[in-house]
Amino acid sequence: MALNGREAEQMLEAARQHPDQAAIVDHELRFTPMLQLAKEHLQAGLIGQVRWVDMRLTQPAPLGGRKWDWWADEAQGGGVVGALGSHVIDTLRFVLQAEVGSVSAHLRTMASPLPDRTDSQIKEATSEDYASLQMTLTPQSAASSGVWGFDHPASPPYKQPTDDRMPEIQAHVTLCLVAQAKPCMQCVIGADRGAAEFDLLTGSLSITNRRNQVVASHRGCRSAFQEGERLLGSAVQRALGPKKDKSALQHAATIADGLAVQYVIDALRASSKQQGSAIEPKQIDVEPW
Repeated sequence: MALNGREAEQMLEAARQHPDQAAIVDHELRFTPMLQLAKEHLQAGLIGQVRWVDMRLTQPAPLGGRKWDWWADEAQGGGVVGALGSHVIDTLRFVLQAEVGSVSAHLRTMASPLPDRTDSQIKEATSEDYASLQMTLTPQSAASSGVWGFDHPASPPYKQPTDDRMPEIQAHVTLCLVAQAKPCMQCVIGADRGAAEFDLLTGSLSITNRRNQVVASHRGCRSAFQEGERLLGSAVQRALGPKKDKSALQHAATIADGLAVQYVIDALRASSKQQGSAIEPKQIDVEPW
């Protein structure tokens, strides 16, 4: 939602100063039936303790090849980590109810130089179009209040004692813009007694037990991003409409959620500049308002 953590902190402070004003981040995947069902069953322990996550998002280049625009400019927030990785990080935090404790990243710019979209002049791309990310997540138990002042179960948990935390979850994520490649947006979550698989391209979910028997599923019919955007828009209308149904946004990502994601993105970029060194993202340490 910002170029760096400092900008996101300013946005959080502005939200705190106006608690009655709606302030959410457009992480629309939270509203999809696919993620709602996955979160419900994983938090209920349907397939045991989650141990690992493997996620791959491959997006083909536009017809006619990539052009130089903001996507290719790191200074403007371009790159797959901000555009796709932000959704991945929020999805994992939301579904697993976990915070990212450490990261390691390798970011690369593969397609460069590129013709400018406006005048066709050749320019160097500075943002990454390939990212290999390793993250360690720690499940949390506490929730806080959202920017509306009502209980917000999806808000980020704040700092908790470490002696009662659940086992860490290891996640590997690959993000890539590839010319002439089929899109792929799949995630597998492995647990003690089974696995959950979901496809962002179709909005479908399948949860299987250790015998590979399906114990829960959802069949989508469109892109999870498209479905989530539609459902988020409907929720905003209910929340801001005549009935002022604030509960419609109970699953929305707050500005605090966005700040937590931005801290992880900052850590990923710092790790890549240090040849993949493990880095702990800055943690949110503020009281609910």
